[in-house]
Amino acid sequence: LLLDYGAHINMRDNFGCTPLMISLRRLDLGIARLFLDYGADALLTDNQGKGPLHVLASTDITMLREDEKTEWRSLFQRGGMTPLHCACYEGNVEAVRILISEGADVNSITSIGNSPLLYAVQSWHQESYEICKILIQNGAD
Repeated sequence: LLLDYGAHINMRDNFGCTPLMISLRRLDLGIARLFLDYGADALLTDNQGKGPLHVLASTDITMLREDEKTEWRSLFQRGGMTPLHCACYEGNVEAVRILISEGADVNSITSIGNSPLLYAVQSWHQESYEICKILIQNGAD
């Protein structure tokens, strides 16, 4: 209703998060789709340089496949950190699998020279070993 009366769809909170990012963090795909239908910018990033897909990578990446409106390959964080880097760092095995199956580059390097494999090793999550195994099986150097 607020959107019908001109509410700003890309308004940011103190952390730079947009309504789209917040709806994804709360795993509310219906609201996220509504925001996208009203023109939410899926390329905006928060104060830490994370975009909507990075939010998904740190929560429930299974929503990614359902939402075809977002061109996830173009959502990059400052410094060249991709959603795969984020998923590896967050220890999200399912996100890593899905992102790789969708064509994520397992050897992408950030501006400071870090690969997804390095983030998986550095993260100290229980899932780090499994993520490293998946990355290596998919050609990570």
